[in-house]
Amino acid sequence: MSQSEIKSWVSSTVGARGTDDDDEYNDDDEEGRDLSSKGSSGSWGKDLVSKDWSKAIAYARNVLLVGRTKVRIQFLREEILGLVKNGDLDLSQTMDIFKLLTLTYPRYSDSNSRDAVEQVGMELIRHDEGADMKLGVAEQVISWLSVEVGRVVKKGSASSYATADMFVLLSWSCGIYTTCANSDDFVSSNPWKTLINSIAILLDALLGSEAKPSLKKGALVRVRRALRSSGKNVPTVIDSLVNQAKTYPTPLQLVPLIDVAVSVLIRLKHDNQPPEERLPQEQKNGVIVLYTTSLLLSRSSIPYHIMTSLQDFISTFVTPDDLTKTILPTIEKAVLRSPEHALPVATQFFTAYKHRLDTETFRHLVTQVINSSKSSNPIVRSSSVHLFRAVISTIDVSDPNGLYPLATTELHYTQC
Repeated sequence: MSQSEIKSWVSSTVGARGTDDDDEYNDDDEEGRDLSSKGSSGSWGKDLVSKDWSKAIAYARNVLLVGRTKVRIQFLREEILGLVKNGDLDLSQTMDIFKLLTLTYPRYSDSNSRDAVEQVGMELIRHDEGADMKLGVAEQVISWLSVEVGRVVKKGSASSYATADMFVLLSWSCGIYTTCANSDDFVSSNPWKTLINSIAILLDALLGSEAKPSLKKGALVRVRRALRSSGKNVPTVIDSLVNQAKTYPTPLQLVPLIDVAVSVLIRLKHDNQPPEERLPQEQKNGVIVLYTTSLLLSRSSIPYHIMTSLQDFISTFVTPDDLTKTILPTIEKAVLRSPEHALPVATQFFTAYKHRLDTETFRHLVTQVINSSKSSNPIVRSSSVHLFRAVISTIDVSDPNGLYPLATTELHYTQC
């Protein structure tokens, strides 16, 4: 299917989303209540589906948008799912069904209805992926998702967008990933990159929102589960995100998914490599560049959920050589330029960093902290204290010949 055909279908789908004021299908429609009350045993059947597809779709829409919860769940699981699995649907009919599903996610608040919708949607894709002649269902669904995600990230809309709706879109995205990720052709395609980008944006939007902790935890669980479903492709996910970040207008949005992917990578159970050797050097360098340029050198405040990301990456992959050659020079530059933004990020870095500091590195850091503590800005002074605590936590305070006496000496000279 051509790109122009996909764009045309996506536009028609977005424009076709119903509203609660829809005259034909609103809750006050007598015919709608009558049809929905009949459930799956009314006028729906093989004859209607085979003889008059448009009427069948209209009936299904009425049940899904007006019908009672129990009726619509039964209808989705028995009639629609059965039709998808066993019916010989062409591309137009398949996308008609998916268009129905797109109308439901802003409306359904119960998990059973949403699960039933997701089951049908994933079966549409799974059925097509297993066919000898693919119709390109996944490609169209991913394009639609990309448009929906674009609406979420428009300036000012993410905070007002219903977090439950974002969670549904994230769940659908993860379901598509799980369904398609084991296909080598899919992983090397442009829709793969689009899907990864959508997951990254939705995850960032949810973690940065005021959603309930349980919803945020659920989002992380869904993403981890999807990534684990194809462990061999986790480095490919990281590589895709790192490459996108080089030209992406807001690369910080990609950081939470990189963080989750790294965490999954180092915990894969069936990988014989030690965790610290599982990330290729090129990808590791790419993450470090992203961390230094987008977090440490940021000229604005970093959201907390992003600031605390990449801790598994720091503790597992960042070496003393990386610290002295790349991270530390960047910290020094960032603290001089924007200490109020750089110090909290540096604090989180040393909270996660697991290696012992050498004398020269430690002296550099303590000097930096002391200089920041003299700032007239109370936020900078407070942040310098937090950084000092994080740096001290990396040394052995019980060793009389260690770095702790050096810290007290430096502080003493400062006070003199």
